[in-house]
Amino acid sequence: MAQQFTGQTGWRGWHSSGLMQRLALFGILALSAWLNLFRLHQVGINGIGNLYYAAAVKSMLTGWRHFFFLALDPAGFISVDKPPLALWIQAASARLFGFHGLSLLLAAWRAERSGGLRWRRSAFALGLLALLIAPLTWTLIPVVTCVDSTLPAGGPRTLPCKPFETRPFLDRDLITYLEENREGARYLAATYDMGVAGLGILETGKPFMAVGGYRGSDPILSADAFARLVAAGEVRFFVNMTMETESFPQQDALKRWVRDHCPPAPVDIEGLEVLGPCTASP
Repeated sequence: MAQQFTGQTGWRGWHSSGLMQRLALFGILALSAWLNLFRLHQVGINGIGNLYYAAAVKSMLTGWRHFFFLALDPAGFISVDKPPLALWIQAASARLFGFHGLSLLLAAWRAERSGGLRWRRSAFALGLLALLIAPLTWTLIPVVTCVDSTLPAGGPRTLPCKPFETRPFLDRDLITYLEENREGARYLAATYDMGVAGLGILETGKPFMAVGGYRGSDPILSADAFARLVAAGEVRFFVNMTMETESFPQQDALKRWVRDHCPPAPVDIEGLEVLGPCTASP
């Protein structure tokens, strides 16, 4: 059986030809590079890819502690619950080339490398046909799926996807109001999840507190703990989306406290409810 893989004619000869193998692999990697990097600057809001990780990278650039801690916001309130290497690479790229979409999405090089890695790992078990099909199939995945900002994939599309657009992260009037009335607070505002917090971090580079973590479901702060932060002057405003969102019972006590202690702010922003200044007094 071993001689079937070392012959010099037909498929066996092709298999034993190092040049042909390298040419096939190079072709797949070149196709992968184009399919994955074409229009990569149009991934996600303003071309930055995933909002969650982009905000974390911007926060990590504010200091070594935040870099190693994987700080989700510039105040280091919470960290990203993911292995650090990929985010460290993104932060290093953003430091070297500036904070913009392409510098963040350079991690897409893994898509091209994945084809080469699968070639090596599969060589001992699958044979020539699988060596060509496996990386080629992986290469074509971004083309036949309509990905969103969660996946840093560019390239052409065979399905109708949401068109790319460039727009401000948050309303400029809201940012101006929060900055002018911050009065030394550590956080520019608090919110329930990363939806608004991430946009605020990217727009201003200032800390926004996501009291419920990524989705708003994590009971990071109790109502009493949040009240102590308000009393200490750490946070003065609370920003929340007005559209119907998923509700989490673990946040009910905090929501009642915010409703009772944070009056509506004198700023009208479509789609957002701006509350504050909050007061810790009964």
